[in-house]
Amino acid sequence: PNVRLQQDKTSRKALQDLQGHLQSARPVLRVMATGSEARQLVAGVRDWNDRVKELLNLPAPHYVVFSADLDETTHLPWCPDCVRALPAIKEVVGSAGGSLLEVRVGPKPEWKDPQHPFRHDPVLQLKGIPTFFHWGADGKPGKAISSTLEQAANAEEAAKVVEAFVKENEDEEGRQKQQEEQQRQQELLLLLLLQLV
Repeated sequence: PNVRLQQDKTSRKALQDLQGHLQSARPVLRVMATGSEARQLVAGVRDWNDRVKELLNLPAPHYVVFSADLDETTHLPWCPDCVRALPAIKEVVGSAGGSLLEVRVGPKPEWKDPQHPFRHDPVLQLKGIPTFFHWGADGKPGKAISSTLEQAANAEEAAKVVEAFVKENEDEEGRQKQQEEQQRQQELLLLLLLQLV
């Protein structure tokens, strides 16, 4: 009987310790449950193409934001527009269950160079940062917003712009899926009719 009582006390103590650890870790667990942190990748000018391939293996919808490198002293992007927009982009994409690749364009002198590779990329043709793309499952960029993010006066305005952009892309994806489903049903119906003939 004493051995059993000692085991019960030990088990209760272990359970209480575990509950304490879980209580203190609750914010971390919430992030893991939503998966928003786990679905955010970061790349630079040289490795961004490889990271896009990784992005496409994560849950859709996929987004790519081109932003500034972090300032060594503040540990924030050197671009104030990016400082305003990035938190909203990360939050909204995470809330939508999507995946995000943040591509840092380099230090300010590199980005300001007219020969920067992203400025001359035939597909991207970046003019400013932040530029926020919806990225297609085919590995190609879709719609993008840039100037509206740059013009956002504060973080709340940036959040509204990002929310509207993500919602617009969600609606478009929904319409495309609906059209694909209708086409699939028509093809099945046609096959059935052909079999009856």
